[in-house]
Amino acid sequence: MNYRLTVLFVILLFAVVYAAAQNGIYNKVKLQNRDEIELTSGLIVSTDESTEVSLNKLLLLNKQILLRKNFIVTLDKELVIVGSKIEALNYKIKALTDYLNHLTYEYERLVRFAWYSRKSYPNFMFVLAANSFNQAFLRFKYLTRIAVDRQKNLNSIALTKKENEHQLVRITEIKKDYEALLKDKLKETEILSDAILKQNEIVLKLQTQHIANGTAEAESTTELDESITNIILAGERAAKLDFDRESKVTYNNDVETGGIADYRGKLPWPVKKGVVVSSFGEQAHPYLKGIKVMNNGIEISTNSGTKVYPVYEGVVVKVMKIPGSKNAILLSHNNYYTLYGNIDKVNVSVGEAVFPHKAIGVLNSDIPKEKVVRMQFQVWYKNMKQNPSAWLRRKN
Repeated sequence: MNYRLTVLFVILLFAVVYAAAQNGIYNKVKLQNRDEIELTSGLIVSTDESTEVSLNKLLLLNKQILLRKNFIVTLDKELVIVGSKIEALNYKIKALTDYLNHLTYEYERLVRFAWYSRKSYPNFMFVLAANSFNQAFLRFKYLTRIAVDRQKNLNSIALTKKENEHQLVRITEIKKDYEALLKDKLKETEILSDAILKQNEIVLKLQTQHIANGTAEAESTTELDESITNIILAGERAAKLDFDRESKVTYNNDVETGGIADYRGKLPWPVKKGVVVSSFGEQAHPYLKGIKVMNNGIEISTNSGTKVYPVYEGVVVKVMKIPGSKNAILLSHNNYYTLYGNIDKVNVSVGEAVFPHKAIGVLNSDIPKEKVVRMQFQVWYKNMKQNPSAWLRRKN
């Protein structure tokens, strides 16, 4: 019985330890998700002061909806883990209860045996009635063993009761955690439903505005991409050679492993605080159904008045005015380039060496009372587009 119980406890211990480890991972993910939700919510509140319906507000809302969906998925995983811990503890409590019942039965049997034996034949008489000294010694030893076994049984009952009570307290606490998670999920689901309704309202308004404005937005986006591509290609052929020669910044000739290439996944963000609201590559249009758009970089939403910093030391190749947008600053890092778009105030000039600790520009919103602005950030290797998210360090 003891062996079987030990094996069961070991199995249950591994299950609980594994569940605890997984729960720790999900807690970390949940906290990271919660921080991004709070940051996004703060930016959304900043857009609420404006009476205009903007793409900024929709992109932030889209981001928050995605974050909340991920948060709910994490809650579901946590519920499964906590549920498995409850199930494992229920098995353990049942095993302890069964073992306790077995110990109690054995103890009662020993007590009854001792009582009947004493009634028919007192212990001292049982010893004295022996035929020899050796037999008397063996009888005395037998009676002593019965007394010791009975005491051991009694101690086991006390320890098992204590352990069972401890597990009952644990399962009560874990059930409270489970109920709290269910409550959180219900709350998040309600908030998510409200956000989706708001999203649909904004999409409808923006679609109406798009019909009135025609295709100006799409043309502006295409022109922006073409301008950036042409400038980078031109920079490869001519401008970069001149500026690198005049700059005080020195580079590693091995562009594949030296310089900025060594910091892939470790580069600081171009703004101190922000949320990626549009990712790299082809994706669905924010509010036009059936239309795909291409993003050569990522769009980061942040507060108006935020300073922009280079992610790595380099040289200013070009400061340009982009039609339908504001200014864009193109930096050279040997064969790599980074572009910072929608800059309102530019603090650098062409040919200037720049460093991550010094701001190159400031972001400001054109929409009255809207305190949120989006910046475009791109990374290129020669004339090949890179996913900026793969270059920036992960937020803690």
